[in-house]
Amino acid sequence: MPKSRSLCIVLATVLITLLAGCAITPETRAKSAPAALQLDPAKGLVALKITSNRSTTDDMLIHKWTMLTVRNVDTQKTTIVDDRSDSSAEHSLFLQPLPTGVYEIETVGNGRWRANARRVLPTFRIERGKLTELGSLALVRRYFPVNSTRFMWAQQSSPLDREAVLRQLDPSLSSMLRSASDNTWIEDERLDSLRAAFAASKQHTMRALSPVTCSDGTLLLGESFGQISVRSPSGDWTWIQTPTTLPIRAVHLAQDGSLYAGSDDGTLLIRKAGRTDWEPLALPVNDASVIHVGNLPRSDQIFVVLQTRDRFIGLSTSATSGGAWEELFSRPRALFSNSASDARGAVLQSEKRIVVAMGAIESKLEVLVLDEGAESWKVANLSDSGTPNNWVVIPDGSIGRFRGIALSMHFSTSQDGGITWEKRGDLSFANGGPPLFVSDQMGYAIRRNSILVPEFSLWNTDDSGRTWSKVGPVPSAGRLIRLAGEGNIAYASIDGKFLVSSDFGKTWRIERELE
Repeated sequence: MPKSRSLCIVLATVLITLLAGCAITPETRAKSAPAALQLDPAKGLVALKITSNRSTTDDMLIHKWTMLTVRNVDTQKTTIVDDRSDSSAEHSLFLQPLPTGVYEIETVGNGRWRANARRVLPTFRIERGKLTELGSLALVRRYFPVNSTRFMWAQQSSPLDREAVLRQLDPSLSSMLRSASDNTWIEDERLDSLRAAFAASKQHTMRALSPVTCSDGTLLLGESFGQISVRSPSGDWTWIQTPTTLPIRAVHLAQDGSLYAGSDDGTLLIRKAGRTDWEPLALPVNDASVIHVGNLPRSDQIFVVLQTRDRFIGLSTSATSGGAWEELFSRPRALFSNSASDARGAVLQSEKRIVVAMGAIESKLEVLVLDEGAESWKVANLSDSGTPNNWVVIPDGSIGRFRGIALSMHFSTSQDGGITWEKRGDLSFANGGPPLFVSDQMGYAIRRNSILVPEFSLWNTDDSGRTWSKVGPVPSAGRLIRLAGEGNIAYASIDGKFLVSSDFGKTWRIERELE
């Protein structure tokens, strides 16, 4: 290996270690969780979520807001309210006791950028022994250019908000707050304007999460603000609204036509076949991110994977009768002083196999595998570390991933669900988004052309990843999506474009663009 490349690898390893921070215990992390809060009898409790139309708050890949500054209108004293959301969540949860009085929000920040909110947002009242539940603020940021800091505020509340907050608190505090009436925003023209802004801008999103292709070619995608976008085979778009205001991270269409939607805050929703209303399904946790909903292999049992504050949990229940959840596995989640470096999970599911991969940049990858007909999960501890965000399931049931640092990435495949791996072709900087395989041999990957310039290109393989060839440019990083029909693929870019190709990615047309 050239000395320059070896030096880059060493420097990258040192930088990753510094950014991740040191490993911590669940007990240490629990000190900043909502359940650790104590409420002084002379104070009230404020609860506010902040979510966004995009997966990052700025161009530095910071995923959420970490600091909220509020000012008491009467005393002019400012208080910094900390984010108490789990690192899994795609939203911030600002939850803190405050002295009684009327307050306004001054700024929202993430350590690098502060968004002004003073005199833009309405005021709210804190009363002794009461919960002031403010629902969700939405920061709607422009998609283009990718690093744009132009935004607007919006507001919406969900019928799920109050219960989601209360069940995360200490049971005695939760019981006390349940018995008292709640406060919320003080109604004025600003609040009306913010709610109108939410209604007008909520479809300004292109997360394209958990793609599901229906039997007729219709495509379902999880989106921000509790929405599922629906693309018809002819390219027409409609929207399904669920009761939550948080991103839909998992979508599943069951055999009987029921539609499932999973989100943060331990939210799992079902819209039964032939119905238009949604029902929440109670999960045996106080807080979790639902990162996968599907079926167990060759079964009508619903399978759900939760990423909680300190564990990965797999559950199943009957799709026909519902009822109690059965725990299939529970694995510890690696936690770090920099919570952004906590372990993440990914679920890869084919017709006969489920693979659950878990890891962090400073902890070894662990893989759980359940094959059709197996009575128990196989467990494999891999020798390398990293988050499983660039893994892919191949139609023949094997899985693939790009391994190594950006300068020396290569594609590897596993026939046994991730227990053993075979090295295949090299493709450096193949980290522009998850790869996509449309057949056992044909696959695609997004490559960043330069470490200094944010330009990206599409590459393909026709020999199961052994060799890779450049197809052409794409506008930015993003997500590849398989469409129904030979040669049809789509690309949801992080700069707000949904592109469609009918010739295996050689040419593209913009089907939907966020202005």
